[in-house]
Amino acid sequence: MASHYPTYKQSIGLLLIWLLATLVSALVIIIPFFSLTDGIGLSLTYIASLLLSIAFAFNMRNNWQLPTASFPSAVIFLSVAIILSYGMVLEPLQALLPTSDTLLEMLRGVKEQPIPYFIMIVIAAPLLEEIFFRGVILDGFLKNYKALHAILVSAFIFALVHGNLVQGLNAFILGVLFGWIYWKTKSIIPTIILHAINNALAFAASFYSDEADIDKSTREYINNDLIYVSIYAGSIVLLLICLWILHKKYLSALSGGEVSMVVSDRDQAEQDLLNPNMD
Repeated sequence: MASHYPTYKQSIGLLLIWLLATLVSALVIIIPFFSLTDGIGLSLTYIASLLLSIAFAFNMRNNWQLPTASFPSAVIFLSVAIILSYGMVLEPLQALLPTSDTLLEMLRGVKEQPIPYFIMIVIAAPLLEEIFFRGVILDGFLKNYKALHAILVSAFIFALVHGNLVQGLNAFILGVLFGWIYWKTKSIIPTIILHAINNALAFAASFYSDEADIDKSTREYINNDLIYVSIYAGSIVLLLICLWILHKKYLSALSGGEVSMVVSDRDQAEQDLLNPNMD
């Protein structure tokens, strides 16, 4: 029986708390002082709502600590290569999806109000979203359910809150990758770093591109099929190699293999007996 916060059901309630915190924060911050499109107001509302939601979750689980175990630096470099290569591989599918108004508004905001959007996208989002989605939601799932199920469900929730298909598809894949890394390394630090790098790349691409080019593919930019196919094939090879190295050389060793298990009270008691001096 699930006993750690949150369970699948409790995560729905936590998302509703976040929605309520967003509405309250908007009423307190945006309505009196800013317009609905002001980057500063949106950033403050976003940060305040997530802080309130995280505080609520920490209080519910009666634990304010986050896992910060050490991890090999190669995990970061390999994961960045994975993010870049899978982005290239995924692009033809993303090109079939409609560009949402939300994405267009964010692109305009990045270009017109870069500083508050940089703070929100590159600094606040990686830190707060990783604490919320990996440090709270996935952490609870991993203690209640099998790791594969926990990672997939948390990734789906992460994708769902992005609110559109283009960002949602990317968020799901990132959610799986970040969830896998969080589970294996027992640390939230690498996922925060990777989330920041991913968002920084997206911010730079949005800032330096024109709105008219948002639907323009890499193939159209290159304008040479042979070069494009070579880059695409190379991206597939790079993706597979980096995934294999990350799995075989680093992450498997960190968790002692491929065992997926729920942490029970008995397991914890046995660990406490073996480590009597640990808190």
